[in-house]
Amino acid sequence: LNGLHSRYNRKVIEQAAIAGVLTPKVTDDIKTGGAAADYIAKRLDALEDELERIEERIFEGNAPRGNIEALYTNKRKLTVLKHAVEPLIEPFLRERAAWIARTLARVAAEASAPPLVDPIADGSVVAVLGRDHVVHVDVPRPGGSPPRRSSVRDGAGTLHVRLAPGDATRLQEVVERHLRARARAILRERADRRATVAGVRVGRVIVRDQRSRWGSASRRGTLSFNWRLILAPESVLDYVVAHEVAHLADFSHSAAFWARVAALHPGFREDRRWLRRHGRRLRVAGEA
Repeated sequence: LNGLHSRYNRKVIEQAAIAGVLTPKVTDDIKTGGAAADYIAKRLDALEDELERIEERIFEGNAPRGNIEALYTNKRKLTVLKHAVEPLIEPFLRERAAWIARTLARVAAEASAPPLVDPIADGSVVAVLGRDHVVHVDVPRPGGSPPRRSSVRDGAGTLHVRLAPGDATRLQEVVERHLRARARAILRERADRRATVAGVRVGRVIVRDQRSRWGSASRRGTLSFNWRLILAPESVLDYVVAHEVAHLADFSHSAAFWARVAALHPGFREDRRWLRRHGRRLRVAGEA
């Protein structure tokens, strides 16, 4: 593992465990970054795509029973075969001990830092794509009927909120739901625009509540993003979109890949640094 090419790294090992191909020869070849590493990465990317496709269908509620069983069969393989990977882990941890200690200290410091967004209340400020918006709860006119459904309307520097009677104590949830919907529309539009420039095709764009990832791309053309990107400066969101769109043409992190990112989003390094420094604070105070 110590000599493994960086573009395969942990992913090759994990995927090799899923498929049970960690024979002694393959293990030795992986350590030296040989041809087997390339073979495993290509062969098992297909398995990863299949698992993602099944999981998406399960998430949507339309997966046949056979697909669900196939998903759990492959996940059981990972559990059973993970022991083949364990001999590779300890040497890696020993060699990287100092880096791991520094990283854990940095992560702990970032996790304890206050959120970038204060608790959402009437009059509070929420930065949307780097521009401050004041939350304003609209009060029904005297004699007027309250809205049947809560809604949020974007104004000039203002988020106008109308609360249904049942949502009177759920302002933060209502605003977050609006921000997620807006993030989905913006990310779809930005991804399509950059895909046209890059000459690739974007399939589905999924916006979720990931805790540790900002985005991902599959070989089926599916892009997944973290909704909290809408709380970051606009250029940071654009960088993550460019990063994932570039992966549709190149799934490595080679020099050629970063050249693609630079072509789609010049000056991406500054936005990447911002995300590394402040990303863990991209949350709303008080959210679950």
